[in-house]
Amino acid sequence: MSPAGPFDEEGLALLEEFLMSERAPEHCMQLSEVDGLLAGIAAGPSPVPMEEWLPVAMDGEPAFASPEERALVLGLLARRLEDTAATLRQEPEAYAPLFWEDDRGEPYAADWAEGFREAMRLRAEDWAPLLEDEEANVLLAPIAALWDAEEPREDLDPSEQARLQDEATGLVQASVVGIHRYWYRRGRAAGG
Repeated sequence: MSPAGPFDEEGLALLEEFLMSERAPEHCMQLSEVDGLLAGIAAGPSPVPMEEWLPVAMDGEPAFASPEERALVLGLLARRLEDTAATLRQEPEAYAPLFWEDDRGEPYAADWAEGFREAMRLRAEDWAPLLEDEEANVLLAPIAALWDAEEPREDLDPSEQARLQDEATGLVQASVVGIHRYWYRRGRAAGG
């Protein structure tokens, strides 16, 4: 059974523990990437049922230790999605993505951004209006800048690329809120 109430530190720790365990598929998304996936679904143009996004997150069949563990993990994932959607609707300034921290304690958002991109791929046609809108597609720019964070850019020296990635990381929260508002103003189908 999942803990009652909103997604909290205990839920976060339980979900992270499972995703890092041997019971999770070898190539499943880790917590930050899963959070990006769920944020993309919550902020996106149309609903994506768990039956579609769970295989993307897990990349295989989890070996749950028991039916209770299965209910706990799936419940935690569903609750994080619901909480993200509710926060974006009701209190967008409180939305906070879950990023890894590097060994200096700095946020590292590339994995989160990859998860967000996977959410977009699940509804690629539905995302097209934002991508084609020259004024609105800037909302996606900070997230897109992080997709290839590991790839060195030939047109930038490493310190400049690092500075731009730091700036992009700092803009992710506002980007997600802006994307959610964009779809909400257009009669968003997700109800979120």
